[in-house]
Amino acid sequence: MNNITLRVDPEMYNAIKIAATRNGLTISEYARRALETGAERAASVAGREEAAAAVRAEMRRALLVTENRIIKILTKAIFASVTDTHLSVQCIATANRRDVTETLKSARAASVTYLQQKDGDDNDGDK
Repeated sequence: MNNITLRVDPEMYNAIKIAATRNGLTISEYARRALETGAERAASVAGREEAAAAVRAEMRRALLVTENRIIKILTKAIFASVTDTHLSVQCIATANRRDVTETLKSARAASVTYLQQKDGDDNDGDK
C-alpha cells in the first residue's frame, strides 16, 4: 500500500477519531474506508453521466427520422393550405364577386376565431 499524508483541522480529526472508535477501527482504517467509499461514489456518478449522455445521443439519433418526417408532413400541409387559400380567392373572383378582398378578410377572421376556440367549445350546433 502507498502512504498518503492528510492535514485536517482539529474538529475534523476529532470527528474521524470518534467515528473510528465507534466502529472499532483505527483512524487509518476508517480514513481508508471513507476514501474508498468516496472514490466508488465518484466513479458511479461518472459512469451514470456517461450512460445518460449515451442514451441522450441515441434518443436524438433515433428521433431524428421521426422529426424529419413530421417536418415534411407539416410542410406539405402548409403548401396545401396556401394553395387552398389562393384557389378560394380565384374561385370568388371567377364568380364575379366584386368583394373578393372583403370575403378573404372575413374568411381569415373566421379561421382565427375557430383556431382560438378551446377543445370542446364547438358552437356549430353539431351534437
